Amino acid sequence: MNKKLLIIILIAFTLIVTAVPSTFLSQNSTISHQNNGSYQRISAKQDKIYTSTNGFSAVLSPISAVYEGQHFTMFVNATSGYSNYTATLYLGANYDKGMSPLNSTHESSKSGYFEFNITAPEADNQTIYGSIYLTASFYGTPVNYTSEFHVNVYAPVRLYAEVYNSNYIPYYNVTISFVINGATFKTDTISKLTPYSKEKLNITVSSNVLDYGKVNTLEVKVLNAASYKNGVSVSYSSKFFYGSPPNYSWIYYISGIVIIFMVFLVLSSGRGRGTKQPKWKNRKDKPKKIAKK
Repeated sequence: MNKKLLIIILIAFTLIVTAVPSTFLSQNSTISHQNNGSYQRISAKQDKIYTSTNGFSAVLSPISAVYEGQHFTMFVNATSGYSNYTATLYLGANYDKGMSPLNSTHESSKSGYFEFNITAPEADNQTIYGSIYLTASFYGTPVNYTSEFHVNVYAPVRLYAEVYNSNYIPYYNVTISFVINGATFKTDTISKLTPYSKEKLNITVSSNVLDYGKVNTLEVKVLNAASYKNGVSVSYSSKFFYGSPPNYSWIYYISGIVIIFMVFLVLSSGRGRGTKQPKWKNRKDKPKKIAKK
């Protein structure tokens, strides 16, 4: 046989042999692709929504500190792009009297956004321990996520302020803010303050916002004195000591779980910013009342 013909036959045979497994593997690959076609489509969508089923999670926004008996809300935002969201809240504390909810709370959502209303127990110096269990599905594939959190419970601090209108004209939409040690904690609006009348406002905060054993500053600001003419912006500030008695006494000495501290704002078109400074006095002297501005 001609050598050239023999070489051609051998090359052709080799191509046929190598082509068989290649074709077989190609068919198997096609079958495998058809069987997992839905998975491939899911993967294509995952790139836009999340990396994998293990990427399902949530962002919790619990408040870090509350006072006993305080009502607060915890917000939960789960990863978007899923369906059939559910969330279950579990709470616990060493002393749970007054705490709510005591039993597990189950909610469902279409968007993955949840709000849980919580009431702190009626005892301070403890911790609320909580857990959130989330479930959802992605094209029939179930996913879940668990997160834990804690909230510290402190004693309540109650502060009061009286806003007095010393003018013969009414004031409208008087906005008052409570500022403790430079941080604003609450803003209230008085819709109408008639001539020579007064309105009592209050704020309750957890005791951890105060510097224990130190001098603290309470300032009450009028952000917009009135929508009526001749309105002025005024504020009243006072310093007080919170904690165990030092080797001196302050007029505005405050101690204990509940603080009742009166301040007064006088709204008058002829008055400006006023500041009440602390005074020194002996222990034997009786505390003086805070005078109206």
